[in-house]
Formats: sequence, structure tokens, C-alpha cells
Amino acid sequence: MRTTSLGPTPQEQNGDVIDGPGLSERSARPRLTPRREKFVLSYLANGENGAAAARDAGYSPKGANVTASKLLAIPIIHDAIRYELDRQRERLELTADSVLQRLVIESTYFGSGASHGARVTALGLLAKHFGLLIERQQIDSRYEIIIRRSDGSTLPLQIGKTSEQIGNAPDP
Repeated sequence: MRTTSLGPTPQEQNGDVIDGPGLSERSARPRLTPRREKFVLSYLANGENGAAAARDAGYSPKGANVTASKLLAIPIIHDAIRYELDRQRERLELTADSVLQRLVIESTYFGSGASHGARVTALGLLAKHFGLLIERQQIDSRYEIIIRRSDGSTLPLQIGKTSEQIGNAPDP
């Protein structure tokens, strides 16, 4: 806390310093500077696009990606985002059960405005939620090593396995 009036510090000019406790009047809601508050609200409003939120909050457009990454790593900002998402979920009365019920309805709806793509997507999300689908990734851990002999000849060796070979391997 400063005792002389020398004007705002560079941090205060940038909107990065606040006085008082870390929580605002709203229970468990972190208190942020105006720029950080605008960043949080913009981040949520634009589909969690950090760079756009940083620009909207008045940070430099040139380093918006880096600024967003740094801001999102700050625990109090993370807490503010989580708080706002929880409030939004409460306002919408959104629960895991309600989402699953809507997915079931969508996956079985054949009436006006229904689409095959929506049904397939809903079924895929339900199957993924209940662990009915196994996600697979292509793994290629093969390496080629070339051994040079003292006479100048080479001996190429391939080691490792592809995902097909790994998938066909017996379980331990």
C-alpha cells in the first residue's frame, strides 16, 4: 500500500491490481480487476476463445494468445470462470441427468425437423458417456537404426511395433 500520491502504478494502469480481499460480495466469487473481469465474461461469451477474450478485454492484440494463456493459468481467473459456469448451469437447471435425457430424446426422435446426423451424434455421445465405445489411436513406435560396420557397409534394423501389431499382441 502506497502512502504518497504518485499516480497509479503501471500494474494499476493495466487493470492488474485491486485493493481489498480476493472475494467479492457474491459468495465464493473471486474479485477481479475490471480488465480481468471483462476477460472472464468475454471468454465465456465467445465459446472459450482466450485470444478473442484478451483482445475484448483490452489487452494487446499482438500477444493475445500468450496473454490469454497466462491469464488462464492464474488460479483466481480459473476460479472465476468455474464460478460463472456453475451459476450458468444452475440458472439453466442443467444436470447430468437432464443432459442425458435430452440426448436420449434426440437419439430416438424421428418427427418434423429430425435429422439422421443429430440422432447419430446423440447416440455417439451417449455411448461415449457410458463407456460403450473404445477410442483408438494410431501408434507407430517403429524406429530404424542403421549400424555402420568397420568395413563401411551398413545394416538397417527396424525395431518397435505399429498399433496393429500392438493390438494383436496377447494380453499379459
